[in-house]
Amino acid sequence: MIAGAATTSAAPVFRFYNTKTQMRVYAISAEDRNQLLARYAQLVVEGPVLYAFTQAQGDAQPVFRLFDTATGTHRGRCPFWTQQPVFHGL
Repeated sequence: MIAGAATTSAAPVFRFYNTKTQMRVYAISAEDRNQLLARYAQLVVEGPVLYAFTQAQGDAQPVFRLFDTATGTHRGRCPFWTQQPVFHGL
């Protein structure tokens, strides 16, 4: 992930604030962003907060969004990110 200004190979990561749960949600794709806004009226867009590569770039490390199996979403009780594709510590 890259903080700061956009580069030609990085995409904006949008942050949303959930006024009901007081949690934040992140989306990099326009599809995810639009689905979140359509489905959850309580989300407030905080804008792009960082830029991330959407494909491998040199020695950059991937970041994975955790999936909450209890709620069936990425937006439940574990809105955390990890550098491991599978995480069993929750």
